[in-house]
This record gives sequence, C-alpha cells and structure tokens, in this order.
Amino acid sequence: MNTPPEPTPSSVLCGTDFTPAAGRAANLAAALANGWRTPLDLVHASVIPAYPPMVDELDAEAARLRLDGTEVRQTMLDGNADEALVHFADTHNCRLIVVSALGKRAPERWLLGSVSERTAERASVPTLVVRNAAPLLAWARREQPLRVFVAFNLTPTAEAALLWTKALQTIAPCQIEVGFVDFPPEERNRLGGTGPIPLVGNPPAVQSLLENEVKSRATAILGTDKFATHIQANWGRPDAALAEMAESAGADLIVVGCHQYQGFERLWHASVSRGLLHRAKANVVVVPMAAG
Repeated sequence: MNTPPEPTPSSVLCGTDFTPAAGRAANLAAALANGWRTPLDLVHASVIPAYPPMVDELDAEAARLRLDGTEVRQTMLDGNADEALVHFADTHNCRLIVVSALGKRAPERWLLGSVSERTAERASVPTLVVRNAAPLLAWARREQPLRVFVAFNLTPTAEAALLWTKALQTIAPCQIEVGFVDFPPEERNRLGGTGPIPLVGNPPAVQSLLENEVKSRATAILGTDKFATHIQANWGRPDAALAEMAESAGADLIVVGCHQYQGFERLWHASVSRGLLHRAKANVVVVPMAAG
C-alpha cells in the first residue's frame, strides 16, 4: 500500500503581544509568507480570556499587515504564549513560527526561559527569533543578499538546519557560511590521529580532513559549493565559539539544529541552540530534526 505524501506546510505563524518589537517581527513574518506564497496566521495568546480591546488590537494589526497584500488570518488563543504557539503550529501544519526575542512573560516565569526560547525548544517546526528584522526585510525585498551562518556539526540535526537554509533561498539569494566547532580530543580519536594534541587549533592533518568533510557534506545538502566554511578547534562551550564566529562573519541570521531533549534530559545535555539564543546578537532560527 502506498504511503500518502506529507501535506505541504500551509502558513507562516506569527505570535504577537502588540509591542513595537512584535510589530517588526510581524512585518518580517508577512514578508516570508509572501515569499513562500502562503498565508500568515497572526495569533495572540493570553491566560486571560479574550475581551473586546484585545480582539480589537489583533484585528487592527491584521488589517495593517494586509495593506501590502498579505493574506492574514487572525486568531485569539487561550493559554501561555509558548504552549499555544507550539500547539497551533502542530495542529495547523505551519512551516515556520516567527516570534520577537522580546516577548513579554510574567516575572515569576522568567526562570523557565523566555517565550521565544521555550517555543523554539518545543516546536516541531522551525522557530525564527527576531532581534533585528531590518536586514531580513531588505533581503525579502531583494535589496541585498542575506548573510546566513549555519552552525554545523556533522549530525542529522545540523543537516536539518542546512536543508532549511536551502529552502530559505527560494525567496531570495543568501550568502552562506557554515561554521564547525570541534573538540580536539574527540576529533583526533574519530579520525584516528596520534601524537600530542595542541592547545590552540587542530593539527594540520585533522584540520584538512575536517574542512574536506564539512565541505563535502554541506555541498551534498545545499546542492552547491558556493558557500564559505570556518572550522575551529575549541576546548570551551561550542555555543560561545559559534556566536563569536557568526558575529565575525557579520551574520544577519544564524541557523542551528535542535535535539529537542525532553524533561530531565535537558539537564544533562548542553543545548547549543539555547546557548545561541542567549548569546547571539543576530536573528536565530532553531530547526528541529523533524523539519529535515
């Protein structure tokens, strides 16, 4: 019996709390929806039942976004924003969630992470956390290429991030840099190296092997070799090193895969995606492995 194909993702989902930052994120979400020729689902979630002024704000924001010809569907959701966004994305076959990095959250819940972090860690679709929408909007209008830094580590989650980056280029051209941070003892053992391990950098032979391996794997996924690579040995936190690499590259957008560990697993596994959400100055897309 033939397996039916997976349904094509139907929309871009954007959560708003009606702040200026959320408005800029919504502008970007509308541009992405137009670029992919899909509707925009604009939602507001609240633990307080909807009342007329809140509904009016959502209607006004949807009307504003329609001025550029975007197809906008507005929805009021009950519950915490991150939980409501994840559930909506799962049940409505969305292709991307867009949220501002400055989403509001009650002070007693700050220790549990921001709305954007909790959404990115739980969603089964990619989540774009917007810090500076301007370069992404200019790219969507084809005014300039988008400088994209992909955090890569030869795993299926990193391959999902590269695959999503490839899809991003269907909207407009991107300048891609693939960054790889390795732990020297681990890579020497994997590649069968011998001898002392330098405290700075990789041995030349290991560096050459890693550069060839990353270039080959990324080329196979992206379908082109028109991208830059940066391989760096690192004895500390990989997220800190990747954030520095992305900043040095002048990245407008960082794309990183996510393992989506659940429950106590999160306490035992360092999350590169969460570290980048904390440390990076650029916009960040977190891509779950399911999206690959």
